[in-house]
Amino acid sequence: MKPIRLFLLTCFVLVYSQIVYAVTPPYIHGDWLITGTIVAMSAPNDYVHEGYTKQDSWSIQQQGNSATLTTAQGSIQGTFQETTPEFPGGAWYFSVKIPIGESIILHMESYIISTTANTLKGAATNTYYGNSGFGWSLAGSESWVYEGLRTGGGDQTSSNIETLFNWAEVTYPDIFSPKSVTKQIQDYAYRFYSNSQIYLAVKENRVYYLGPLSQNELLDIGTLQEWIERIL
Repeated sequence: MKPIRLFLLTCFVLVYSQIVYAVTPPYIHGDWLITGTIVAMSAPNDYVHEGYTKQDSWSIQQQGNSATLTTAQGSIQGTFQETTPEFPGGAWYFSVKIPIGESIILHMESYIISTTANTLKGAATNTYYGNSGFGWSLAGSESWVYEGLRTGGGDQTSSNIETLFNWAEVTYPDIFSPKSVTKQIQDYAYRFYSNSQIYLAVKENRVYYLGPLSQNELLDIGTLQEWIERIL
């Protein structure tokens, strides 16, 4: 098995000069306590104005490059965008339009622009459109910045697993395709790639390969930390 393991380590990592680096989605799966502050708005009033701060609870379900953000008010679908005009380093983007009565529509947009294992930062815009009978027009807007603290549902190991799997997919799309989502069986977190009949898995901080190159036997190809140090 040693030649196979060496081949995998060589072609899967490739040394830094040969790696095609890609932006991998920050790991945002879990529960968060969000503190948001209004930094600008078009029509301040006595109740909500610039500097107004509030807290909210978010629950985020992440599957690869897509996620669902749920609050007490409902759910918003989002995707990770590797580059945006505002955030060239990539950002999670969530958007939803909500009717408020018959004459007002609220367009909510939220960006998560940076994360660590247990914190996140972002920005949001609430834009209101009104219809007085002559078509829709801008009625007002609020711009927010926010910070989040993880309250449950995630850890650094899970984040590193997602980073490894996502990196494999974007760096070697011919091998690890089509893009998959992380699943769990017993103590293994894994993704299965039907085009190549390959499993990539992590258990107890060890990375495993199962597929044609290992004669469909489970092959230990190193520690999760070793892979993360090579990728980052």
